[in-house]
Amino acid sequence: KNTLLRWQISHSSRVITHSEPLAGTVRTVAPGIPVVVSPHPLYDTFPEPKGDLRRRAALELLYFGIVRPYKGLDVLIDALGKTSTKDIKLTIAGEFWGGTDETEQQIARLGLADRVELRPGFASDADVAELFDRCDYLVTPYRSATGSGVIAIAQHYKKPVIASDIPGLQDAVLHGKTGWLVAAEDSDALAELIDSKADAEAAEQMASSLAEQRERLSWANFCDAMLAS
Repeated sequence: KNTLLRWQISHSSRVITHSEPLAGTVRTVAPGIPVVVSPHPLYDTFPEPKGDLRRRAALELLYFGIVRPYKGLDVLIDALGKTSTKDIKLTIAGEFWGGTDETEQQIARLGLADRVELRPGFASDADVAELFDRCDYLVTPYRSATGSGVIAIAQHYKKPVIASDIPGLQDAVLHGKTGWLVAAEDSDALAELIDSKADAEAAEQMASSLAEQRERLSWANFCDAMLAS
């Protein structure tokens, strides 16, 4: 892996990454190559939602994207089982690399079938718009990450994010302003945060900060950073 990375970087005059952890990797494997860090710009090609999905609970959570072990879906489901707030719906939408059996078994074991909706498979851009429109928060309980395009989608739709407090995600979420950061792999801490802070009213109060972040993380600003480098 590092051999291929070194080969790629050796043919570049400089490198632009979306996060400091990735920049650190580049500096380690290819010292002397200039590295610029510019945050992941927000997507601006998704359609506006039509409001086709009705709300089902006081708090709507969304887990979105390709489901892989490092993305911590099991941690989120465990946390949901520990919340004292029962008026919650979690939508899990995405492609499962290993199938849905393990997730379905966990949901059944914790008695959460009435609070979790599984939507396995590809989601069209129109589906994405409706899913993010309905949710109050995107939840990204990742165990590790170098960045997240899914967070960029959420912020495009001005939706706050509950994310693991890990390199790769820390810079994408401003704690208490555009979402919340919580210890990775800690379902107790995640449940506590959901119960104590992450309600629909708090999500609405983050709208102005999310609008500012949406402007700051535009593709125009990203291109300016590349040209300036």
